[in-house]
Amino acid sequence: MPPVYVREQGAIIRRRGERLIVVRDGKTLLDLPLIHLDQLVLFGNVQLTAPAVAMLLQAEVDVVFFEDIDHVSFGPRGKPSGSSPAM
Repeated sequence: MPPVYVREQGAIIRRRGERLIVVRDGKTLLDLPLIHLDQLVLFGNVQLTAPAVAMLLQAEVDVVFFEDIDHVSFGPRGKPSGSSPAM
């Protein structure tokens, strides 16, 4: 599956069973089975709960955090990374 991008500022990503749920202001924005996820790309103010992080690590899903469109904070599986080309 192609990467899943979350750009919604203030969104929280939670675990529900074997699914990831993206919520903001109490509304579900995305409900995704983990089996369909290879990479999760987060931009800006997007939070992951501890149970979601644990599930992603166990499933070896790459998680990439961007402070903004031009700079990556952490690359796949938490490996520090420098600047990234603009997407």
